[in-house]
Amino acid sequence: MIAGLVMAGLFAWGAPAAGKCSIGMVAKLPVTMDGLRATVPVEVNGKSTTFWLDSGAFFSLMSKAQAAALGLSNTSLPPGFYITGVGGNATAELATIKSFKIVGQELKNLQFLVGGSDFGSAVIGQNILAIFDTEYDLANGHVILVKTKDCRDVNLAYWAEKGAAGMADLIKPENELAKHIYAKGTINGKPVKLMFDTGAPATTLSSSAARRLGIDLAAPGVVESERTSGIGTKFRRTWIVTLKSFEVGGEEIRNTPIRVLEDKGDDREEDVLVGADFFLSHHLFVSPATGHLFLTYNGGPIFSLTTDGEIGARTTRTEGDWATRATEAPKDAAGFARRASGFAARRDWKAAVADYNEALKLETGKPEYWLGRADARQRSGDAAGARADFDKAIALTPNNPDLVIRRGFLRLQEGDQKGALADAEAALAGYHEGSLERLSVVALFDRLRRADRVLALIDPIIALHKNDNELGSLLNTRCFSRALANIELVKALADCNGAIKRLGPIAPVVDSRAMVKVRMGDLAGALADYDDALAKAPKQAASLYMRGWTRRAMAKNDAAQLKLAEADFAAAKAVDADVADRFTPYGFAP
Repeated sequence: MIAGLVMAGLFAWGAPAAGKCSIGMVAKLPVTMDGLRATVPVEVNGKSTTFWLDSGAFFSLMSKAQAAALGLSNTSLPPGFYITGVGGNATAELATIKSFKIVGQELKNLQFLVGGSDFGSAVIGQNILAIFDTEYDLANGHVILVKTKDCRDVNLAYWAEKGAAGMADLIKPENELAKHIYAKGTINGKPVKLMFDTGAPATTLSSSAARRLGIDLAAPGVVESERTSGIGTKFRRTWIVTLKSFEVGGEEIRNTPIRVLEDKGDDREEDVLVGADFFLSHHLFVSPATGHLFLTYNGGPIFSLTTDGEIGARTTRTEGDWATRATEAPKDAAGFARRASGFAARRDWKAAVADYNEALKLETGKPEYWLGRADARQRSGDAAGARADFDKAIALTPNNPDLVIRRGFLRLQEGDQKGALADAEAALAGYHEGSLERLSVVALFDRLRRADRVLALIDPIIALHKNDNELGSLLNTRCFSRALANIELVKALADCNGAIKRLGPIAPVVDSRAMVKVRMGDLAGALADYDDALAKAPKQAASLYMRGWTRRAMAKNDAAQLKLAEADFAAAKAVDADVADRFTPYGFAP
């Protein structure tokens, strides 16, 4: 497939790096960070979109919902063929893209696996990225496919100051058909097997490896974090622990937090999944041709990038780190914007704004630049500047559904319910009826107290995600909307119970089931569920408010119960002053 790019003339030998060694660029992929996802622009059968780069995917992949949104048809694969990842296994089909364009070149009849949970985008996997050596520089906005010749004993980190770069030995996959990037490392001085995965936002240590390393997940200071999933439908527990040291390629990171991922039942060859947080803080050259991985450190947070929000900022120490020399400034608007997205992914909002400023000096007609600066300004506290930039972006692309729906939420905040409703309706046309992207529209209709519209939208989404890790959340949404609308209550209860079966008795689903029981007249059952939900999430305004309403409805003339009800109303209002506005239109006045 990539050979087609080579034949198209993108390949050219570079100057010899040392002795007979020579390197040549096959293709330079422009990367924009969307949060902690590395995206590249592509064209699928004439439609412009973006795909994620996923060095952890053995083959390019998309979900059934994404294939449907792109208008692709699927064909069956041999019985017993399945894909595996975090959260278990999934059956797969095959889709063929007749015309796939990337970096200006067209590939005919490009195949993608179809299956697994909907993770938000199609991904370009190792069947493309690993054909040649690959340079990863996400912070500066590019991934380069490179062909090397006679370079086995050469330091291929050509960008490093005086050749100062770390080097780790690559490990061949156990499955000779796999192209994953495995390398040697150590944790707390003990050897571990690393897999480098740009498709994983956060680096994770498997729970089985943690136990082998003597890390006690029940020890004081260990923080249990949110559950997560991947391709499979099962959710896994996660924890945040502090490592004494993490070493790869001669770089040692000390006193660093890292996530631990429950791996029970998952088929994992690696001990550590090295994610986008590490890629953003490093410049890497992966060379299967020489059997080595080269790296330099960009500076800034590494694994703490995704843990600070839960455990607070942590100061880590590094020794033997290989610092990158100052990089050359971008030469065009696109380059500045891509680098800005890298700064934004690392939460360096000031640097992101500065680079977007430079991009907009050079090119003012790109709405994505205005929107990128709007987001960075918003996060840095410049609300007025952010709104001005957002208005400019939507003026340039008034029919962009992502922008229209964001404007709808802004209008709602400003009290313009009519305008927000118009934006919600207008945004629908831009999304496939089964796409998870429509959930933003669902959320706006919910805020507008239009449970009827929510129900009309959620059914097609559920239909395309029946074998998806999002199904539990989708069932919960439909359960709650049916309860608010006071319709199909038996089905609503089944939805909530189905969500609990998938997600466990988590607070949001138990709260939804309580609302169903209120509608059914089972106030005692509802009160028990509200108590359970608030034991798990004590400051949820909606649960507090509805527990107060339920207590009052049950109290009759019981002064003690009425006092408890009033306390719940007051506690709910303290969390959200407008909480009553959400429930009063449905018959639940304070």
